[in-house]
Amino acid sequence: GENLEVLAQALDIQGRLQLAQGQTELALNTWQQAASIYAQIGDKARLIRSRINAAQALQALGLYRQAQKTLTEINQTLQNQPDSTIKATGLRSLGNVLRVVGDLEQSQHMLQQSLEVATRTQSPQAISETWLSLGNTATAQQDTQAALNYYQQAATTSASPTTRIQELGCA
Repeated sequence: GENLEVLAQALDIQGRLQLAQGQTELALNTWQQAASIYAQIGDKARLIRSRINAAQALQALGLYRQAQKTLTEINQTLQNQPDSTIKATGLRSLGNVLRVVGDLEQSQHMLQQSLEVATRTQSPQAISETWLSLGNTATAQQDTQAALNYYQQAATTSASPTTRIQELGCA
């Protein structure tokens, strides 16, 4: 069991490196391998993360329908999960893919849900990233005012007090 876990984690990292080097198809295969190992050893959180990574690789390859199918399956899994940063991330990824495929209403719905989960788990990074995604969806909906509000929220959430002071030139 432990060897499999180490292998799956190594595959996760390998997938990230492959994606960074533009080897998207290799990354997709690598993450699918990792996902099947996580499923085998029953590591739900990492299984979800690997499947999200795979969906994002599918998206990068232009295979939007396949990405959407994968993320819809992940969403069904996520709905039954307790609140966590992983759940917030999964919902956000789903919202982002829905925006890309043009389903803006459903995108906004998923992102709102992601924001609620991120807020309940008190994860500033997840909250900030979700505000940003909401801004992108509002932009796609050509709702400039809403987009500006969302981006403002993202900036406020992400900036730690020290960053804000540096921006003001006091530090």
